[in-house]
Amino acid sequence: MNSYVARSFPLEEEYKKPTGITPQDIARLRKWLATQPHLPQHITDLDLILSFHSCKRCMETTKKLLDTHYTMKTNFDAIFKNRIVDDKIELVLKRVLLNPLPTRTKDGDAILYTRLLDTDPKNYLFQESLRAVLMLLGCGNTKKVHGLA
Repeated sequence: MNSYVARSFPLEEEYKKPTGITPQDIARLRKWLATQPHLPQHITDLDLILSFHSCKRCMETTKKLLDTHYTMKTNFDAIFKNRIVDDKIELVLKRVLLNPLPTRTKDGDAILYTRLLDTDPKNYLFQESLRAVLMLLGCGNTKKVHGLA
């Protein structure tokens, strides 16, 4: 398995991008977040920036996105909880190749190359495969991982 180097990601670089997102926008989201007791308060500024950007800088859409995202994570705990590499995840990684590529597309998008290593349908573990992919992608959201973030 490839090893990736995780490194911290400076928020200043995000604010320098020509997205129009400002620290004041994120402060407004954080202020709203403080009024939402059902949502986690440990959401990173980077996650807020990415959410706001993905919603085309629409504050109300971003709030709905965050609410839906964390509600889904709560309701589907079989996929989102117990994020440890257990026997099932190890089995998935023997049957499915999940490889982030070191280069990006021309538009700067990260590429996750996947393919089945075991093509027998009865050996495919969908829920565990989804869990493995989400765990891998989650690494890229919290730290800048080579090829993912």
